[in-house]
Amino acid sequence: MFYNLNKEFLTSIYNTRIHCYKGSNTILIHKDQKVQGTTDEKFPYLLESLIQDYSDTKIIVLTGTGYRDSALDWVERITGSLGIKLFYSIEEANRYLRGKEIE
Repeated sequence: MFYNLNKEFLTSIYNTRIHCYKGSNTILIHKDQKVQGTTDEKFPYLLESLIQDYSDTKIIVLTGTGYRDSALDWVERITGSLGIKLFYSIEEANRYLRGKEIE
């Protein structure tokens, strides 16, 4: 699904497993929310778990239309300050990953 990454698990701050994709020093978490709900309330938990991973490149891909605007604003602000890449489509993330490999 994601260029040059394999399905794996990230150990969360609660010592549970989060589905993710990993490659050479890269970790990517993809969340898709098609309807409004509470998934966006889990962003702080997700980010804290991602921060604790040792990969140099950290990526979050959010797809779907069910996220609250205020939650997306918060994620954009936080990911930017933490150096985490944020994308809103799988295609956009894959373009980034392909370009990263060329460098």
